[in-house]
Amino acid sequence: MPELITRRHLLQAGLGSTLFPALVRSGAAAISRSFRLIETAGLRRFGYPVHAILPDVVGVNDFQLTRGGKPISAQFRRFEDEAGRSEVALDFNASLGPLETEDYEVKFGVKGPEPDSGIVLNDRGDLLRVANGKDLHFDLVSREAGVLKSVGSDSQEFIADPGRGIVLTDWDGRATSINDRPVTYRAVCVGPLATSLRFTTPAREQGGFPSSTVDMTFPRSKSWAEITWSANDPDGRIRSLELEFRLAVEGSPTLVDVGASGTVYGQLRGTEAMALEATPSTKGPAWLVRQGPRGFLQPLAVATKGDTRPPEGWVHVMDRRRCTAIAVAGFGRATNDRIEIQANGRVRFSRDFTKGTAGPSRGPKSLTYWLHFVDMPVQVGAATSPQAMLSPLRVEWV
Repeated sequence: MPELITRRHLLQAGLGSTLFPALVRSGAAAISRSFRLIETAGLRRFGYPVHAILPDVVGVNDFQLTRGGKPISAQFRRFEDEAGRSEVALDFNASLGPLETEDYEVKFGVKGPEPDSGIVLNDRGDLLRVANGKDLHFDLVSREAGVLKSVGSDSQEFIADPGRGIVLTDWDGRATSINDRPVTYRAVCVGPLATSLRFTTPAREQGGFPSSTVDMTFPRSKSWAEITWSANDPDGRIRSLELEFRLAVEGSPTLVDVGASGTVYGQLRGTEAMALEATPSTKGPAWLVRQGPRGFLQPLAVATKGDTRPPEGWVHVMDRRRCTAIAVAGFGRATNDRIEIQANGRVRFSRDFTKGTAGPSRGPKSLTYWLHFVDMPVQVGAATSPQAMLSPLRVEWV
């Protein structure tokens, strides 16, 4: 599976300012640029959300996306990155077959079509609601970074307990939630095809935790939230992070699918739990699935000897009416990762940045994950797969 490149990584790499010649910045009319859209995972995509960054285009405010000379409905939004540079984000949907490619062109100075309806952000100050049509809403609090308070509709709720958000632990064992500090919120891009929100927390003066940001993106064509947490951590203070929340599940048993090298599935009752564990170490198996009463989990499936491939890194949590798919980018590739699902719907994810007895490395720490909320059966409600979430369509500028 190719390495995931998130929206945030594109900005940090400065790709938006290097993909186009300087003449575009002059605002000259009739300038265009082409790119190729590539499916790399061998999976058919249906209305898959595509995101790309254009350069700082001074004096040009209108853009049009075309394919084969025909205008494509798309969303262009100008925003400022963390360095204060003006960038333009492009969002649209595409349907490609396995390993297919499509060619597109962005025209400058021409206003293209955009959907009249789609994602709507309702900012009530403290309470934020991102509505994906009439059937699904995401409720957040502007002072709590990365926390989904409620996800659902008038007839169904997916979240039972939203939790505290990301909890960081330093090398000395001290833990703090990023939401224990003041949170600054802003809407980065708002539009019918995709809406992105950014939450920023300052550094903690005592304890050495660095500042961090949480980016949350909600695409129109899928009922998921894409969440990226990032911290610079120049002093190597962050040893691990943990994320915990409880999904709403009804009845018994709770059904679970786990994305290891293949799919491992099971059912949980009472105090039972199932966990997927992975480590980049070569001294043991690349991944392990365990199941049993909480605190007494026993091996259920394990990577075979010589199989060093990391697991896919996703789970399905299901009851009779709903399914939540959770996918984690880079699961077990460079960090020690563990995700546990309990019969009562509680989800615990941890990422350990240490390597053996060495302390945390200095430099950026990050986590990208998706929460996809669909009706059962999942094969009908999702219309996509966790593998597709983990392998976004790739944009290559010509």
